[in-house]
Amino acid sequence: MSLFKRPNSPYYWYEFIFEGGRYRRSTKLTNKKAAENAKSIHRAKLAQARAGIAERKPAPLLKHFAPRFLASVKLERKPNTHRCYSISVNNLLPKLGAKRLDEITAGEIQEFKESRLKDGRSGATVNRDLECLRRMFCVAMKTDIITTSPFVARKVEFLPENGRERVLTFTEEKKYLDAASPLLRDVATIILEMGLRPEEVFHMRAVNVHLSAATPYVHVPD
Repeated sequence: MSLFKRPNSPYYWYEFIFEGGRYRRSTKLTNKKAAENAKSIHRAKLAQARAGIAERKPAPLLKHFAPRFLASVKLERKPNTHRCYSISVNNLLPKLGAKRLDEITAGEIQEFKESRLKDGRSGATVNRDLECLRRMFCVAMKTDIITTSPFVARKVEFLPENGRERVLTFTEEKKYLDAASPLLRDVATIILEMGLRPEEVFHMRAVNVHLSAATPYVHVPD
């Protein structure tokens, strides 16, 4: 391998042979050490491609991923579900829209929750927005855009709700799972880990379980 400058040019070029092919490229850099790094990165990428290792693309900004997410919801779910998610997406964008999906932290989600509460929103309303965000992360994970999320790591707590419906706390989840029968424990685990509704679990069949995907997932159409 070699590193050189062409006559009357301040930029370093590199040249090397890999798998019988000759590669020559300008680094557009004037610093020799930085040019060496550029050469090494190029060779490493060729080696990864040769080994079948795909380079992961940067995760999109939430505001850029949101239209894709809503389009999938419109195709796969009922109109009312799409309407509710559209409202929640509009609530999420001002605070988190400029963040890449893999950069959104539990702390930033907590700040979003607090800002919504300061605006006078109820715990139930904030939870609907959090559920939308969790669903967006799930879709991104199923399509290999990201590998995990603060929700998977259980770093995000939903808020207490007044009324007939509310989200269980992690303590309540553990208490129920410890006391439930094996069958109910399996059903509850699927609901909690996959974000499915009870009716989706009850209608789930083998064809809805995709274990051979890069990131295994369950999809039960409405």
